Amino acid sequence: MRVALATGFYNHPAYHSQVANWQATGRIHHEAVDNFESLFHNLNQSKYDLVFLGLDHAPLSPLLEVIVREYSNLESLPILVALTQQYSCCIRSDLLLSGADWVLELNDDQLVVSARIDAVLRRCRKSYESQVFDFPPYRLNKGSMEIQYNGHTKYLSKLEFRLLEYLFIHRDVPHSRDLLMHKVWGRPYYESDRRVDTKMSHLRTRLNLDGSFGWKLEADRKERGYRLNRVVI
Repeated sequence: MRVALATGFYNHPAYHSQVANWQATGRIHHEAVDNFESLFHNLNQSKYDLVFLGLDHAPLSPLLEVIVREYSNLESLPILVALTQQYSCCIRSDLLLSGADWVLELNDDQLVVSARIDAVLRRCRKSYESQVFDFPPYRLNKGSMEIQYNGHTKYLSKLEFRLLEYLFIHRDVPHSRDLLMHKVWGRPYYESDRRVDTKMSHLRTRLNLDGSFGWKLEADRKERGYRLNRVVI
């Protein structure tokens, strides 16, 4: 089962701790940021299923409104989950009206909090299991991890599919090995190794990404990495 990809911005350890616990149980793969600019950078560069936001003693509603306004043109806006440490009907209604899809009060009974995050993840699964992306002639089906092109049907591992999806979404852009390790494998930037080269070689050969079907996966010497380009046949 695919793990939901999440990013988040918080200013209190309780939020970091709670989201870290969800990641430790395998529910999500999470990347926290330290400021608004990094959050917006993440939303521009990668496709996330969830965005967690928790700001104590700071107005959260304006940030929600900016995200909804600025990223409404995305192929699918991530589910916005507002975290709070207190229960208040006024706070809840304000956050929902500002664009939050869910509001989780972390001081609630932990069984309730756990059940609510599971409900959020069920919604994520329904969303991405039905998603099919077309990059003619390649057709990517998230639910089945299936790739179809010119009469060929191939099934990929979760990692392979995530890597291929990332490359197609960020096509024509060079990606260093460090960046790919960080964005796809979820490793620190400095952990780049031969796994990237091995996986790229495997995908290029197995999916005919040599330009023969209009897409070419090639090394980018300047970035010491790779890029997936659309080519004219």
